[in-house]
Amino acid sequence: LEDPGKIVQTGYSVGSQSHPQFDWAKNLLSKNFNTQEQQEIGYLESSVFALFWNMARKLIYGNIKKDIEGFLE
Repeated sequence: LEDPGKIVQTGYSVGSQSHPQFDWAKNLLSKNFNTQEQQEIGYLESSVFALFWNMARKLIYGNIKKDIEGFLE
């Protein structure tokens, strides 16, 4: 794959094969922002993930939804 020249700051990761988990990944801790700005960015990022999950839950049915929720707990 060709290098796009960008580093992803937020995404999702299933974790290692021995201990998979759904979580968000940060590959870069920016020194351009102070602590409060970093916390605000983190809050906005987590809000986007919460919105995505709540929208996805409306489309996921029955046992599949229960399996995913059990895995996330």
